Amino acid sequence: GSNMSQVNKFIKENEGTISTEELESEYQNAVEFETLRIGKSYTFYLNNTSPGIVKNENILWAYLNKVTHRVNGIKVGTTNELILHTKNKQTHNVGMKREESITSALMQYAKNNPHILLGYSDDRKKAFKNDIDSLLNLSLQQEANAYGTEGTGPLSH
Repeated sequence: GSNMSQVNKFIKENEGTISTEELESEYQNAVEFETLRIGKSYTFYLNNTSPGIVKNENILWAYLNKVTHRVNGIKVGTTNELILHTKNKQTHNVGMKREESITSALMQYAKNNPHILLGYSDDRKKAFKNDIDSLLNLSLQQEANAYGTEGTGPLSH
């Protein structure tokens, strides 16, 4: 269907580095949190009905965003989103019903992807817009600390 275009585009952009079969097995084995699946190397999500895919190593910063909806000043509900900001300044918003799903997803990232900065702060938001290098450095430091030594982790290049 047409909603697979995002995924096909991703495969095209990463041609030679990943096959459709690999992506499919990654998808099947991924840990599921509502509309989100976190695999070893990739994150898959459905936003409304459009699927998205992002390489875990490209995720720089992730956090929970709660949006309160008001009608005439009266709170009518809240929406929870997982926000994923990438190293190339893209933003993926993944809506979820339960806040716990997002918290669990963030814990999953913490476990396997020590380069991902977790949690919201105004400073980080500013840096993401104006000084992404400072976040990239922070990410490298965090990853180095997780592995104990500089650049010997499985994700080093």
